Amino acid sequence: MSVHLAGRRARFRTRSGILQPARVVTRSGSGLGLARGALFLTGMLLVACGQEAPEAPAVSVSPAAEPEALRPVEQVATLTSPDAVGAGAPFGLLRVAPATSGDRGGLALGHGRRAGSPDLVLGALADAGEVRWSSSPGRLVGVQTDAGLVVEATSSGRVALYRFSTAPGAPLVLTFDWRASSPGELFPARGRRAITGAFETAEGFQLHAAIRFDQAFRVLDASTAPDRLELQFQPPAGVVQVKVALSTVDLAAARDNLLELDHWDFERALAGVRDQWDRWLGRLTIVGDGPVTASVRNAWFRVLAHYGDLTDRDGRFRAPDGSVRR
Repeated sequence: MSVHLAGRRARFRTRSGILQPARVVTRSGSGLGLARGALFLTGMLLVACGQEAPEAPAVSVSPAAEPEALRPVEQVATLTSPDAVGAGAPFGLLRVAPATSGDRGGLALGHGRRAGSPDLVLGALADAGEVRWSSSPGRLVGVQTDAGLVVEATSSGRVALYRFSTAPGAPLVLTFDWRASSPGELFPARGRRAITGAFETAEGFQLHAAIRFDQAFRVLDASTAPDRLELQFQPPAGVVQVKVALSTVDLAAARDNLLELDHWDFERALAGVRDQWDRWLGRLTIVGDGPVTASVRNAWFRVLAHYGDLTDRDGRFRAPDGSVRR
């Protein structure tokens, strides 16, 4: 296997199950520091994906080897339950990942500003049944076969876009749950096509939410659960789309973040975020095959997906001390 970073190539061999450099080759007489950096980064990626390299003889790659024809985004394996990860853009503000649906059946997705810590959970109610998740860069899909329910998620970076699909004409109930972040409240807007609000995060500051729908809804049980909101839709074509934007600054900033995605075309939004992933994943070219190469690719994707930019569209963000900065 060889790893290319900024026009340089590093080769590896394994000893006692640990990946080690066999030889470092640069295209010029300089650049050894960058090559060593590539080796160090690759080792960290292998650790991040939780796998060790199998013991094997040195792997040799011909300098004349042709690059892989697949796009960088297509070289990352599709992950399925329980290993599916969230949908998002590289270094995006929003993290969207599978979440528990609480005491009601259905499927749920958690929104947060960092991986593994949802501040707001969006779910679709249905009879209890197994949910199968799959993910690839920029896309997350959940399927509950028993209920005929499918959700697809993607993100522009500051806006998450969802497409819920069910049987045409059948009612669809979506829930918003912020039990993990309280106190707070979400309010339906006039016209019943949007909800806005704010709640306090575990870190002690306000997180503001602006949420829009592509069709009108009816509020269910609005007064019985202070940390939960249920919305019923009657989609003629069986599809409901939702946009979610968050901000640590204020509600006006959350609404402004929604403008980053100014359309409802899911496939167009997905194509845009996958182009972003191509640019970032393509900065590290990995030539080879086998489990070690696959592990490095997937770990490189996870590194880029984990760290997020907390700034709003206008460049502001709330610092840990509570002050708003640019």
